[in-house]
Amino acid sequence: MTLKILNTFCFINMMATLTVFSQPSVLNSAEKLMLNKVIDSMYTVDQENRTNLERIDSIFGVEEMTFMFHKSKKILQERVGEKYIEYSKKIDSTINTMKLSDSLNSRKLLEITKEYGFPSSERLGVKTEKAYMIFVHSPSSFFTEIKQIINQEFKQGRISEYCKAYIFWHLNGRQGLPPRLGKNGEVILRERNQN
Repeated sequence: MTLKILNTFCFINMMATLTVFSQPSVLNSAEKLMLNKVIDSMYTVDQENRTNLERIDSIFGVEEMTFMFHKSKKILQERVGEKYIEYSKKIDSTINTMKLSDSLNSRKLLEITKEYGFPSSERLGVKTEKAYMIFVHSPSSFFTEIKQIINQEFKQGRISEYCKAYIFWHLNGRQGLPPRLGKNGEVILRERNQN
């Protein structure tokens, strides 16, 4: 699993450094192709790690989201029983891999954004917005740099208000529920007790 992630990041680095461009508002077709491959690879690794945590719960036949209690030995022992040690090792290993990939992904997306501007779906010519989710899983060591660059990219019109709000929801401590889009494309900020 870790080897697969490292190979993916080698590919990402190779693809991202093939050509050097400034930060144009409009990307050319070669840039779009390269950036789509890189962002897709990063997003796949990001989501695969999180899916693996859910798979471990399923394999061990425990309640969904049990992995969220990985720091509480008592709760895990109650839920997992005699397979607690084996379960904990698998969860801890997956979380460590996830932290590593989140850190590598964050660093790479910062580099990409500095070089090309934020790779939004609109700029890449694709339907699904993926790049912002990388920053939503960034470790706190990147928060200051991400805030600065996202504010800059928003002013330049290269990231949507919604993606900016979602990233800042994470950077500001995930207070309340994540923002969502309203019927007319407006950002709706929500408290925990709202729907």
